Amino acid sequence: MTIASIHCQYSLPVFIKKGHKRIDNDTMIASIFNSYFACIGSSVSNKVKQSSKHFTNYLNNRTIKSIFFLPTNENEIIKVVRQLRNTSSAGHDDISVTFIKKVINAIAKPLSSIFNMSISTGIVPDPLKLAKVIPVYKKGDKNIVENYRPISLLPTFSKILERIIYNRLHDHLLQNKILAKEQFGF
Repeated sequence: MTIASIHCQYSLPVFIKKGHKRIDNDTMIASIFNSYFACIGSSVSNKVKQSSKHFTNYLNNRTIKSIFFLPTNENEIIKVVRQLRNTSSAGHDDISVTFIKKVINAIAKPLSSIFNMSISTGIVPDPLKLAKVIPVYKKGDKNIVENYRPISLLPTFSKILERIIYNRLHDHLLQNKILAKEQFGF
């Protein structure tokens, strides 16, 4: 996929309809998308039927083993990066997976220091928490905000740290048989 096709795929409509108004100012369109996307979570949550069971009904045997996240190293980081899907899309920092793959051998050591500091303190650097939110058209009238869904593009460095933490957490859950059979989706 080329940069041009990515740009076209994620471009905003020329105008949107808000009630009986036609809005064609790019800043206003972006603001309306932002407001709509910011409220999606709570509006979907209000539509979900609440379970009569308490979450503890789904827990398997309790474990007395605590979880400890081992530090990462250059080799693990290089392996994680090589397993990421090749993509030219990027988060707010405009650094793509494709670019990181080209330079990973040169940056793995400083990344391991940063990631180990995050693992040991439990603090994720603020820039890794920021996402670029892109409206992606679903179906229907392209000029109605509700016909789009938000896609969050995270920084590649965030994806690498996330995978390192995921691997440790997943291994702990499997080794201690903590996941219920009913658990899925992550």
